[in-house]
Amino acid sequence: MITIGVMVVNISENNMVRMKERDGKTLVTSFRSIVESATLFHSASETINLQNLVNVFAMESGASEVIIANDRFSIIADYVSRDDNIIGVDNNLRKSISENLDYTYLKKGRALKVISIYESLSVYSPMIVNGKVSGGLKVVFPLTELNNTLLRTKWLLLFFLSFDLLVLLLFGSYLLTRRIVLPLSKFAKAAENIANGDLSERVDDYGENELGQLSTAFNIMADSLSDHVGYLQRANRELRQTRLDLIRSEKLASVGRLAAGVAHEIGNPLGAILGYTNMLISGVDDKAMEKDFVERVEKEVKKIDLTIRELLDYSRPSSVEMRDVNVNGIIHEALSLVSHQKGFESLELELKLLEGLPHILADEHQVRQILLNLILNAVDAMPNGGRITVSTEAFYLSEDKEVFPPRRKEDHLSAEFTIRKRVKPEGGKEWIKVSIADTGMGMEKEELGKIFDPFYTTKDPGKGTGLGLSISQTIIETFDGKIEVESEPGRGTVFSLLLPACEKKNNEV
Repeated sequence: MITIGVMVVNISENNMVRMKERDGKTLVTSFRSIVESATLFHSASETINLQNLVNVFAMESGASEVIIANDRFSIIADYVSRDDNIIGVDNNLRKSISENLDYTYLKKGRALKVISIYESLSVYSPMIVNGKVSGGLKVVFPLTELNNTLLRTKWLLLFFLSFDLLVLLLFGSYLLTRRIVLPLSKFAKAAENIANGDLSERVDDYGENELGQLSTAFNIMADSLSDHVGYLQRANRELRQTRLDLIRSEKLASVGRLAAGVAHEIGNPLGAILGYTNMLISGVDDKAMEKDFVERVEKEVKKIDLTIRELLDYSRPSSVEMRDVNVNGIIHEALSLVSHQKGFESLELELKLLEGLPHILADEHQVRQILLNLILNAVDAMPNGGRITVSTEAFYLSEDKEVFPPRRKEDHLSAEFTIRKRVKPEGGKEWIKVSIADTGMGMEKEELGKIFDPFYTTKDPGKGTGLGLSISQTIIETFDGKIEVESEPGRGTVFSLLLPACEKKNNEV
């Protein structure tokens, strides 16, 4: 409405100005004809007659300034109603006489923001006597009345615009609030309640209009969402239980793999205990020797108790508990469990653990299970002996960088390989890398693409479930981490775990 109103005012203003220019030209043309019909300009009596004509024309037409000049640009008659009483031949009058052309000049004053101010309209016209230009005429008309008319028009338009806008705002706000805003607010509130978990939330039916169609569709969507959420909740519970069962079964499988080593570890202390017990039963005369035998029996019993306790702690079901985990400490615990494994004594163990390694936020039991699984896999990959290298490092990584940069071909898989310098870039995040490298037989590329698939295994039947690496990958991803593997036939295998470090640093090794 404002745009249309402004356009109407501008069009009206232009039309009024054009009409004023047309009326001014008509008056000047009529007056020029009277002047041209006069006799010689240079006689004194004629000059006085022209002055009278100028005075009468100025009074009748309302002109504020009238000038008659000859072809030499000399003023021969004039009239001025301004206070300054200054008059002269301006350039436009000279141009009109020289070029035999009519001119109009619209003089504007200092305009307001939306109101134009016109001071005067000047009309220039040449005078033709006996077929040639004998002089020129300038008439200036004041535009006070035009300004007053434009001002009244704009104020009237502003009034009607304000009135119409007020009416539209009042009735429009009422109708908009009642018909659209309030229903949409109810829709938004219902959607918010559903998002917060209240799946019983529904909206009212608004009839056959668009809001009614929307309310029907909203309620249908809410019903469908409630059914799907219920189904997903049941599926999630079943998947969560299945995942726990798989982790439990893999842990029990690992316990079975450790059983032979633990039995061997327990067998030696039991043999010693039996020997000392037989000697005590046979009788020992020396009290000091008898006490020494008893202390040795106690020592061997404690050794057996420690070994069994470690195995029970590992196999015992535990709830998931996220907390700060010292990765180096978990590595030592996992190695102590696997140290009883058959064939481990023939392997060379190399530890490259970074001192002051930051902690990670994870479940301690699940991290231990992953490390134990990877170490046991490394032991199984070297039946004829070899070397296991366990290393840890911390580094900063920008968000736009790859997690693992490519390894050079000449780098041995078990060689120390630093990903980044430990210098924090802008926006970087600190990560912990745990690498378990072996010098075993390695794997082909075709096998590398399958090792994380459930139930896939390269071991003989009965020696592996094929779930260890799949479960390990799932657990690592729940900690926002990543697990990758590099392997070449005959050169060994490297498993790398990458986990985000806790914000709080800890210097404990």
